[in-house]
Amino acid sequence: MAVTASAGRDHRGVAESLAGLPLGRRLADRVGRTARDEAGTVVPLAVLTAMSTIGTVGAPALWSTPMLLVALAPRLPFLLVAASSTALLPFVVVASARLLVADPFHFDLGRRHGPTMSNAVGRRLPTRLRRLGAAVGPDRPGHRWCCCAALVLRPSSRILAWSGAIGLRPSLVAGLDVGGTVAYVVLVHAGMGLVL
Repeated sequence: MAVTASAGRDHRGVAESLAGLPLGRRLADRVGRTARDEAGTVVPLAVLTAMSTIGTVGAPALWSTPMLLVALAPRLPFLLVAASSTALLPFVVVASARLLVADPFHFDLGRRHGPTMSNAVGRRLPTRLRRLGAAVGPDRPGHRWCCCAALVLRPSSRILAWSGAIGLRPSLVAGLDVGGTVAYVVLVHAGMGLVL
């Protein structure tokens, strides 16, 4: 009986000593910090999504001002309309800026959520790219090269999240992202120049 009573007191003593520690406070601080960090990433993406939705819904009214339409919603049909009526330099500046503005937030989401984000993004990649990534493996240098190639060919939210999730350097991702985006916008403009 004495052993049981002693064990009961020891258990209560441990609980009382844990209650005195700022463990709960530290956990709450960490959760609060994480929520603030996530809000710093998710809120700008929500604002950009709202802008894009407004541009898409308002497209019939904005058709006469294609660069405003591109600034709100940089979708390919809107880029094509703007490319046909705008000089190269203003088109590249506005379209590239709008396409690039969300990219750091997607990279940050991938960086924060790591393998979870990498697996989720991997399931949504085109089949050939996914097979190539699986063939080179996530722990091999070829996986990083595959991601870099995707960034150059067509930087998108998924590819940027993937690059953050696998730990590519931010400066490398920024350079490839800007280069790929500007090349994409120039090709859209040049393609419309050839068609018209």
